[in-house]
Amino acid sequence: MRRGLFLLTFLCSFLGAVTPLQPHDRVPTLNLLDQYDHTVTIDKDARFLIYTAQKDVALEVANILEQKEQLLRAKKIYFLSDISDIPSFIASWFAIPKMRSYPFSILLIQQEQISDYFGATEGHVTLYSLEQSKVQKVVSLTPTQLKQFLEQL
Repeated sequence: MRRGLFLLTFLCSFLGAVTPLQPHDRVPTLNLLDQYDHTVTIDKDARFLIYTAQKDVALEVANILEQKEQLLRAKKIYFLSDISDIPSFIASWFAIPKMRSYPFSILLIQQEQISDYFGATEGHVTLYSLEQSKVQKVVSLTPTQLKQFLEQL
């Protein structure tokens, strides 16, 4: 049993398996496209990452953030929407053009290798608090709880 567990652990690390970010993990420098096809770099100045993996949650969050555009910039908050499970033609013809109606950047995660860094809970947003590219805290929030959190910043 121990030998099998060791082998599984070794193979996962050898194959580059990624686990979701946890406190004390370093966030890799990410270069993601937003809905306007601009490359946005998440660097050491980022303070918060808001991650969604479900369409309905992403829509709720986008509607909340539409009222908070200045706060996003001032507090270095990045909104990441995981669209890796959407077929590329649907994303490019429908989902991404619809996102262009929002005045702030929505960073698009289109590869599963990147989405593996982030954890998601059904009906929730994952909020990562960062300091110098290091995860300080990870919390799962409903969109309403996220709105309350942002109002306190």
